[in-house]
Amino acid sequence: MYCHNCGRDVRGEANFCEHCGAPQFSPEETRDEYKPLLIIRPFFSPLVTLFKQIPIQILFTLWGGAVFGIGGYFIIKYLELSLHPWFFAVLFGCLFFFITPIVYLFSMMNRYAKTEYKFFRNKLDYSEGVFTVGDRSISFDGIIEVNLVRGVAQRMFGLGTIVLSTAVTDDIVSHSRREIRIVDLEYPEILYKKVKAIISR
Repeated sequence: MYCHNCGRDVRGEANFCEHCGAPQFSPEETRDEYKPLLIIRPFFSPLVTLFKQIPIQILFTLWGGAVFGIGGYFIIKYLELSLHPWFFAVLFGCLFFFITPIVYLFSMMNRYAKTEYKFFRNKLDYSEGVFTVGDRSISFDGIIEVNLVRGVAQRMFGLGTIVLSTAVTDDIVSHSRREIRIVDLEYPEILYKKVKAIISR
């Protein structure tokens, strides 16, 4: 048997290399160490996504109508166009009302396709992002609480969110981010029990 760290001969029953002191594992144990116990991916539901973006849609509709409407009002007056003074306000308000949910829908679909959470024996590796994917990792020691929450839209469609509350001082997680939200999960109660069991081991 050879040490996986320094490559020297070690006794088959030795737990540590007598040359470099590295702990020794069998190939099966080494593979298990890097094998995820659970992999979770969010479920993309267009109806839930559209329902949740309604406040954003209203906000952008009012903003687009107001900004372009005021600018258009002065353009119509200045150029003496034969248009209603608030033509641009209505036009851009309608455009933002219909374009906002389409943009939001495709951005969230792209984000969910790139999102993945891998639970190992002692850590969580996860990938998130919309246009670029950010890979992060956190030890279970940095997770202080596990909760299951379900919003109005999620309850309507049988989905849920697992919230992992993290220590603020953890160097791996941003100081401004105190929780990891694993959103829009199918069978949330079952996944919640599995996640809690893994983290509590």
